[in-house]
Amino acid sequence: MALVSEKGQVSLVADWPLTNAATAAASSTTEVIDASAEKVAYVGNVWHPTIKTGTINIRKIHFRTGTVTLNAASQIRVSLQDLSLTAGPPFQPDGVQDQFFDFKTATTVLTANAWQNTGSLSADRPVNLASDSAGDTNSRRLAVVFEYQVFTAADTVVFTGAQTGLNLGNIAGVLLNTGAWAAVGNRSPIVAFECDDGTFAFLGDALVYSGGGTASVSSTGAIRRGGLKFKVPTARTLERIALAFTIPNGSDGRLVLYDSDGTTELRSIDIDNDDVRAAASAAYFDLVIEPVTLLAETYYRLAFVGGTATAATVQYLDVNAAGLMDGFVLGQDAHWTQHDGTSWADTTTRRPVFGLGFGAFDNGAAGLLVHPGMTGGIRG
Repeated sequence: MALVSEKGQVSLVADWPLTNAATAAASSTTEVIDASAEKVAYVGNVWHPTIKTGTINIRKIHFRTGTVTLNAASQIRVSLQDLSLTAGPPFQPDGVQDQFFDFKTATTVLTANAWQNTGSLSADRPVNLASDSAGDTNSRRLAVVFEYQVFTAADTVVFTGAQTGLNLGNIAGVLLNTGAWAAVGNRSPIVAFECDDGTFAFLGDALVYSGGGTASVSSTGAIRRGGLKFKVPTARTLERIALAFTIPNGSDGRLVLYDSDGTTELRSIDIDNDDVRAAASAAYFDLVIEPVTLLAETYYRLAFVGGTATAATVQYLDVNAAGLMDGFVLGQDAHWTQHDGTSWADTTTRRPVFGLGFGAFDNGAAGLLVHPGMTGGIRG
């Protein structure tokens, strides 16, 4: 079988929502319920990083909260619901709590500003991965709904979504109901599903980070180099690299692609503070490079290397468990790495905000097959 390349610019394999905010973990606080009938919903299409057909069984729901104030008698119910076939737009839950879990303040505490997970739902939720339309039984399309089972005056809960700068239609959405369902613009849900086999499934373009921050990188600091350690499953060429960081006045350095030994520099590009758009906020350094051929299942590193004692700050996100990394492009094969001047150290539950552009792929025959399009699973 012969494949023909598409024409045009090499696209980035990247987590798109993260390039639109001043900080990597730009979380929202507007999805708040503080009255008895108010609700928040995350709506989208279920996918699994390794299971592509057949049925998965959702047992628990993971999500993130902001401010939480609950009376001891209050209860928050988290449920899975079908999408309504009669109400909308926007797409919205049908109001039937098919599977649910109650957070009871006196026994199962819902804490503030934390990554949460329900216990086992009232029953497992089967999702047929061969079912793609909204009307199918056990369809991929479902809603996660947060609402009061018992409300007490002065209760308030924020369910944290990610600020994205984009609206992506039916990929996934955040809804708020203060009398009627309404879409919350420029938001991506922060949610994941734990299955009965311990693996994770995900909801559309929903993110899965529990927090985030920045790492200071300088020529004299505790971190001299910081960025991404990654590998790809098949041989291909790398033709575009990106990393998000803030480089203040006096903080110059280099963006370096290292070979598998962590020492050999395959490509190196100077980053000059005088040549950036804004020194006071994070920038997404997206650079085209001369193609480099990557070997399959071989780790490489893309790092900012501090060139001065004045530190740059590299953006990163944290997840609560390594398996949640599979909700991002490249999954657990892309994570944080840093160098202290002597050796590299990796953190498998942390990832920098990065982008990689692949231009040619191994076609299993002779040579590389040119294909400058995007890859990377659900976000590719």
